[in-house]
This record gives sequence, structure tokens and C-alpha cells, in this order.
Amino acid sequence: MPSLTRKDRELVGAAEAAVRRHYWPGRTRLASALRTRSGKTYIGLAIHTSVDRCSLCAEAAAVACAMAAGERELESIATVKYFPQQDAVLVVPPCGICRELLNDFGRVWVIYRANGQLKKDLCARLLPTPYASGKELDTPDPPQQPNATDGRGGLATSITRP
Repeated sequence: MPSLTRKDRELVGAAEAAVRRHYWPGRTRLASALRTRSGKTYIGLAIHTSVDRCSLCAEAAAVACAMAAGERELESIATVKYFPQQDAVLVVPPCGICRELLNDFGRVWVIYRANGQLKKDLCARLLPTPYASGKELDTPDPPQQPNATDGRGGLATSITRP
């Protein structure tokens, strides 16, 4: 397991600064800082809602921000949780769903705390049995002919199969 670099510690600091700056009781107390291969850092905030399924993890928000900026290659991520009563911030590992998300982007390093120590490891190692989508069996959708009509003025879908 590699040691944390200065850039890794800066990533933790960026997540901590974001969660302190944007803390909103009942809405957000987690922040992620994501560094891409280009060297840019993107921040994501967890958003909690009254309907848990509508909530958004900080890691997913950071990935979305990076993708919206045109980034496609992720390098490292750190997530922190804010405890306002103690004015303390703790580095936390991604949840299982976020581990799956990050793993989809290849070799992404995750900075997390275990046994009281900050550690860094590949996301794939934190995900013992990743989801197998079977995408190797997927075939592209057949092409559709544009602007075909059904003879009654409506659009018709014509699929060409091999």
C-alpha cells in the first residue's frame, strides 16, 4: 500500500475546507475532493433528503462535476464527514455503491481512514467482488431509419437486423 503524498493530503484538505464551508444541518455534512489525471480537483457534496433514495453521495457528485467539465480519467478521491458538535472532520471510506461507481472508471485511488490511520489503496481492492454487468455480452442497438413514416403521417420505427 503506497504512502500518502503531499497531493493526497491536499485532497483531504480540499474536502475538509468544502464541508466546513458548505455544511448545512440536515442536508450536507459530507464532502469529496476528486483529483483527475489532468491534475484538476473537483468537489462534491452529499445531499440528504427526506426520501433517502433521492439523496446523493458526495463521491457521485464529485464524479458528475468532473464529467461535466469534460474529464474522463479519475485519479484519487478523499471523502470527509463533519461532526459539528465537536467541530471535527473525519476521513471516511466510500459506501459500497460509490465504490462500484469509482471502480467503473478504472484505477482510482481512495484515501480513507482505517485503524486510526490515513491509508490509500485502489478502489478495486476495497471492493472484493465488483458487480458483473455482463457488458461483454452487450451488442449495440440496431440502427433506426430516421424520419420514416408509418403511412398515416406518424413516425414509424424501422429496425434493420442482420
